[in-house]
Amino acid sequence: MSAFSPTPPQGARRAGEVYAGPSAFRLARELGVAIERVPASASSGRVSCSDIKLFVKQGNQVKTTFQAPPPSRLEETANVARREPLNGIAATTAANMARIWERIPHAWLQVNVDISDLERLRKSWNDRAHEKLSLSAFLIGALAETLKKFPKFNACYDEAAGELIYQGEINIGLAVDTPRGLLVPVIRRADRLSIGKIAAQINEFARAGRSNRLSPEHLRGGGMTLSNLGGMKIDSLFPLVNWPEVAILGAGATRIEPIWDGQKFAPRSTLNLLLGFDHRVINGADGARFLNQLQQVLVNPILLIR
Repeated sequence: MSAFSPTPPQGARRAGEVYAGPSAFRLARELGVAIERVPASASSGRVSCSDIKLFVKQGNQVKTTFQAPPPSRLEETANVARREPLNGIAATTAANMARIWERIPHAWLQVNVDISDLERLRKSWNDRAHEKLSLSAFLIGALAETLKKFPKFNACYDEAAGELIYQGEINIGLAVDTPRGLLVPVIRRADRLSIGKIAAQINEFARAGRSNRLSPEHLRGGGMTLSNLGGMKIDSLFPLVNWPEVAILGAGATRIEPIWDGQKFAPRSTLNLLLGFDHRVINGADGARFLNQLQQVLVNPILLIR
């Protein structure tokens, strides 16, 4: 029992020895914090959102059950040049990745999409516009359209309650490589934004990431994540679900390939997409239907013009 209160406050939920409300549990999940480690400032023992933010600000790390090799084994490594501690973001990412891999049964589905029409539209726009459209902008727009029809993919899984928490908005995270490490800023209400506005936000996130200006507020509230390594010439990737989300989309590089059009082989622009998902709440048939719908949007980019 809690040292402060033998019964939880009205409306609170319990995790181990800690009492907290739904908003605090949600914030802890989003920030990757083990809420049972957060000290409560209130005399009742209830952990607040402010307590969680202070816990993170003070540089505390999330808890993981991942067991590192004992020091004696590590020191057996030959020709050690130096030891370098991970920075706060890298250490948090390491702990999160270990927890995600340990706790989430992943499954992946792959599809190769003909995006020739989309690429023509994108290049035509970029020839005339000041704000360039990246492929990620179209992918996020397509994801937003697809999530309207597949709300289960825009959800979080509450293990303790055995419940799927559906998001009230379509907010899509974009994995961004920054000098501090991997961060996932969130494009909010992506289904209400034009491709141009999505592109502008992506460009702003890139600038903010390079100058270390991405704040915790930028990183909160995602429902699904896009990880696009096509710009780094990677053909395909098997991304891990960004817990507590239940699905993630990985995109590789665009390739020119000969595609049979019924009469001859013609050069077409193709894109490899990999959908990763939490197999506890999403099955293979659901994933296939989601990818098929996403593919339909991408091969008909006129559906994204608004």
